[in-house]
Amino acid sequence: MTTTFRCTTLETSMQMQACRMFWHKSTISIVLRRELGDCTPSREVPVLYVKRPAIFGGDLEIDLGGSVHPVRMLPVSGKDVRNLRFGLVYGPKRKRIRFRAPDAATYDNWEMILEVAVEKAAAERPTFPSWPYPGTSPSLSAIEDGYTSEETPTTASLRPRASMR
Repeated sequence: MTTTFRCTTLETSMQMQACRMFWHKSTISIVLRRELGDCTPSREVPVLYVKRPAIFGGDLEIDLGGSVHPVRMLPVSGKDVRNLRFGLVYGPKRKRIRFRAPDAATYDNWEMILEVAVEKAAAERPTFPSWPYPGTSPSLSAIEDGYTSEETPTTASLRPRASMR
């Protein structure tokens, strides 16, 4: 059995872009989520919680911690900074979400918090070790040597057949 604890650390009302045309009101917050499984504590994972109207998709949770599909900040232009806009790319389909802050202080605060959360998650993401010995790894050499399983067709069955005309 898994128990989930949530602690909201920061909450702000902002505008969110929908369909690259419309800006609507939304509330975004950073929630620290901790799951307890079999009474063993796990690490806290920051989650961006977006509360938006149902017509624009309803509430949304974006896991900022080391997930399979990492979250990254969208690059900002000079116009974005002047208009207090920032955005994120998330999920397996690399969806984009953009926000507009009500004032400069809120913009600076949220941009800093999200950058720190995204960078921390990127640093904690596991990396795959490289083959420490000279030459190719055994798995790569098996592929390069033409290893075939019994399920693959033989070259005789791949020959072109004579056409019947």
